[in-house]
Amino acid sequence: MRQPLEHLLLPAICLAMLLSSDAAGCTDAASSEEKPAACGTDAAADEDAAGGGGQTCSQRERESCPRPDIDPSGYLIFCLCMGRFGNKVDHFLGGLAWAKRVNRTLVLPPWLSAEGSAPYETLFSVDAVRRYHRVITADDFMRQVAPLVWPPEKRVGMCYVRNHGDDCKMVHGQPFGSFWRALGIEFVREIPYTFTYHATDAFNATFPPSRYPILALKGAPASYPVNAGHRDLQRHLVWSDEMAAEGRAHVLRLFGGHRFVGVHLRNNYDWERACAGVHRYTNYMSSSQCLGDRPPVGAVTAEMCLPSPAEVVRATRRAAIAADAKFVYVASDRDPMLAALREGLADLSAQVVHLDRKVAPVRTEVDLVVLAMADHFVGNCVSSFTAFVKRERDVRGKPSSFFGIDE
Repeated sequence: MRQPLEHLLLPAICLAMLLSSDAAGCTDAASSEEKPAACGTDAAADEDAAGGGGQTCSQRERESCPRPDIDPSGYLIFCLCMGRFGNKVDHFLGGLAWAKRVNRTLVLPPWLSAEGSAPYETLFSVDAVRRYHRVITADDFMRQVAPLVWPPEKRVGMCYVRNHGDDCKMVHGQPFGSFWRALGIEFVREIPYTFTYHATDAFNATFPPSRYPILALKGAPASYPVNAGHRDLQRHLVWSDEMAAEGRAHVLRLFGGHRFVGVHLRNNYDWERACAGVHRYTNYMSSSQCLGDRPPVGAVTAEMCLPSPAEVVRATRRAAIAADAKFVYVASDRDPMLAALREGLADLSAQVVHLDRKVAPVRTEVDLVVLAMADHFVGNCVSSFTAFVKRERDVRGKPSSFFGIDE
């Protein structure tokens, strides 16, 4: 649960006081147990500006203000701005691996979605990802670190460009503008570069931490779909306690302890267009999760990308029988095919359920939590949303299958 504002660590004014020799602005009256909170409030700053409290803090009082540990290797922050949730996860995993490669602390980016901006820690466990590499939440970074090493007048953004002379346009367009503004970041200068994120030596030489303590990139230094070598990093992407509890509550309410199959149907209108002509590709979007990294041309089929109702019933029925499931949970961005599934599974006495967001305001991520908990999962081979579920289930050792593929 997020802490009230008055209990957060101190913002710029108290940090600036810590670095000054006289800590002007802290009063003797602030030397009580309440002092650290008072030192960091806007009220303290206003009082100091008005000349209401200019006495010098003692050394003991200055030490009572917590001093953040600054990473001498620098920090990495990037806009997690490409595509929907599954695409963002692919970029996050790659960006996490890259942060470790360049040895910078990763600022955990907020997640933008149709529901708005969500701090990383509301969705995922910070401790879990910290077991892989050094990280800091965006909120802690902006409150504790940025005032010391990245004040507003030194905020420089960097971006990859194809041609010399191109501009970064760090905050132009959406979701870039919303991402940086939500963090309160405005750039005074932008530096384009022409080498790719693979050239880590060039990055370190061009942007050394001594001169650029903060590496602020317009986009994630990662590929889509996620690099095969980074898929296992999913084990460090663990749901927050709140998200896990919400998922468990839905599972208990909907299934009452009975076994269930999870199904993901990606079939919105944009997906229909994306699946046109898929037979021309060797790999398409996230299809490597079911076809491997080097399949032959034509390996991706229409039934994998946009399965027909008959294929959805066939694959779901097979999974329900294998799992001895009493329920089928359907997550979909448009059509959950409830009528077709209920008719096709009627003889199995398996109930088909779906959380309709038009009826109840449920976050998209809840579907992911529930699907990961299913006794068997049937997903879309091409979808990165399915890929998230598949990787999490692989970590847990749970079975999964795909539409359009006989196993």
